[in-house]
Amino acid sequence: VDNDHEILLDAGQAYTFVAFSTNSTATVPTVTAQTALTTASLDHISADLMYFKQDLTVQAGDNNVDVVLKHQYSEVTTNLSMATEMTGAITNLGSITIGPTHPSANLRLADGTITYNSNTATAAVVFPTLGTGLRALSSAPTLLIHPSTTNALFNFGSITIDGETKNNVSVA
Repeated sequence: VDNDHEILLDAGQAYTFVAFSTNSTATVPTVTAQTALTTASLDHISADLMYFKQDLTVQAGDNNVDVVLKHQYSEVTTNLSMATEMTGAITNLGSITIGPTHPSANLRLADGTITYNSNTATAAVVFPTLGTGLRALSSAPTLLIHPSTTNALFNFGSITIDGETKNNVSVA
């Protein structure tokens, strides 16, 4: 937060405040068509997109805008655990995916409308190294860029538990 710099605005005027983030300290998305809010957008965003918009008529003196960014995509963390009565450990996980998802989307800054790019596909689900085997583990968060998935498909390309391998196991 930079409280040392003021933005000078005309009292009695209505302004639209827009904020966005991709949850990164390294990069900021480029705003396309910046000359007018009605045409400004963020294009091909494949990171954790967050957005805020507020219309405010400013008054003389201090005016505060309480920015609360709202996630535009879903993020899923997958937890796998073996039942206590099972023997062995999970020793192999290969080509784990979840879908449907889009590779990216565009956000219209004027109203928050999202347009999804390309056809749907799947996203890789990344788990930690299994070493000699684990009985419980959690994936890294997986970003799903999709307007509303009511019947997603989780697919194990391969999974080995207690020495038994199964291929192409899907869970709906």
